[in-house]
Amino acid sequence: MPLPSLYMVETSATIWQTWLLLDLMQQKQVGDLVTEKELGRLWLYRIHKRHIVFRSLPMAPVAVEQPLFEYIEVLCRLGMLTYITSGVYKIRRPYTIPKQTSDAFLEDGQMMKRWLNQAKEVT
Repeated sequence: MPLPSLYMVETSATIWQTWLLLDLMQQKQVGDLVTEKELGRLWLYRIHKRHIVFRSLPMAPVAVEQPLFEYIEVLCRLGMLTYITSGVYKIRRPYTIPKQTSDAFLEDGQMMKRWLNQAKEVT
């Protein structure tokens, strides 16, 4: 069943973002190039497998690919990817999974501090 062009992601961001990172890091290593087309294929694969689920919200429509493009931008801001040229990025650092919950909370806090500092610089 093809998806209509305007939808909103119902799957938790933590889940669909983790799927994409795990899929990407299985295929690529630090220093490798990745394209939006490759990420789009991973995205569509997870949609096809129903690991990423959408719901229709006619009053707040989002193109199916929009969350993916926004996530790529976040990965660039976090230093995981570097923009090379239109649709091409370089992997700068690996994705790591914290072994303990306390480590995960610590990393989340550090990331939020960096994110807020960047937001302050922009405003």
